[in-house]
Amino acid sequence: MSAFKDETGKRYGRLLVIRRESSSANGRASFLCRCDCGNTCTVVGKCLRQGHTRSCGCLSPELLVKRSTTHGFAPTGNPERLYRVWLNMKDRTSNKNNNKYHDYGGRGITVCEGWADSYVAFRNWSLLHGYDNKAKRGKCTIDRIDNNGNYCPENCRWVSQVVQCNNSRENRIIKHNGIELSVAQWARKLGISPQVIYSRIHIGWSETRAIMEPFHKRVDHNAIKNY
Repeated sequence: MSAFKDETGKRYGRLLVIRRESSSANGRASFLCRCDCGNTCTVVGKCLRQGHTRSCGCLSPELLVKRSTTHGFAPTGNPERLYRVWLNMKDRTSNKNNNKYHDYGGRGITVCEGWADSYVAFRNWSLLHGYDNKAKRGKCTIDRIDNNGNYCPENCRWVSQVVQCNNSRENRIIKHNGIELSVAQWARKLGISPQVIYSRIHIGWSETRAIMEPFHKRVDHNAIKNY
């Protein structure tokens, strides 16, 4: 039997050895390790020394991304489609001159620090969570699950344009006098902008006041009764 080697305090890849655990069934010493990602795992000493185990398992998805993606995406010249998505996402949340800023940055929506500072981080997350570079236009778009939330891993997904439209703020239902309509439907019926209704609600108006308060021209209440 080979002499026992204490690995406590040593680092192997992403793993830092904390202490020795009980030996495995075949008598091999195993060690409790803390991974750089924060997880802990128990690894046989031989696997550490021979480089067979370098993380708690978090490294495998990253290696998969590297193997399955095309390298050489260019931030200049002819950037890949996903890079343009990343740029547009940041621009509409931070650039007041962007024509969609009032719907995003103007409402306090931001891009999380990890994504804002690193296209690679956003790209890796996307490739592991449903992004398909070969999808037809409108079949793979980034969507915020909570439409009032920020762009971050916990609040984003890749879905079709149809699903994203169904998650639109304009699909919020407002009930008034027994009539239930989406914000978009109220806006069309009353001749006002959906943004006006949402702005009013955002500053604390009730839903009823938000749709019934006149804007430039008087709201046609008869139109509601005859709807």
